[in-house]
Amino acid sequence: MYTCCSSNRLAVNFSLTSFVFFHSLNATDVLSFFFPAEMIVPIVRDGKLQEWAIIELQGNLEFHYKNKCFVGDLHYEKNDTPVLIIGMHILHGKEAMLPKPLAILEKRKDEADNTEYGVKAIVKKKLVFKGRPKPIVAGIIKN
Repeated sequence: MYTCCSSNRLAVNFSLTSFVFFHSLNATDVLSFFFPAEMIVPIVRDGKLQEWAIIELQGNLEFHYKNKCFVGDLHYEKNDTPVLIIGMHILHGKEAMLPKPLAILEKRKDEADNTEYGVKAIVKKKLVFKGRPKPIVAGIIKN
């Protein structure tokens, strides 16, 4: 186990295989991880953070396009229900809060060519799509 400390007396014990969760940090806080052989890897938070969400799907996604980056369109209904449109299918989901927030870290080098990790975003919720996708059928008007 290793200890992670910051200037506002937040200490988190973690192992190398687990996520490190932290919150309630100030914009100037720096977290330092103490690994074996006294290697110090600082984690820096710069200003206001973005808030991201995890999208949880059941099943497999198969891509038939060369550009495998685009998955679908995410929309919200008037009652704040998330709707995901993938190709010709629609999925209705719900928002759920994570029990502990996750930090998205970005590895970078500082001025002295030392490695540091910047907190890029915080994940506090997930969008859960449990049901089967429903096909979107366009209405055809016949005369």
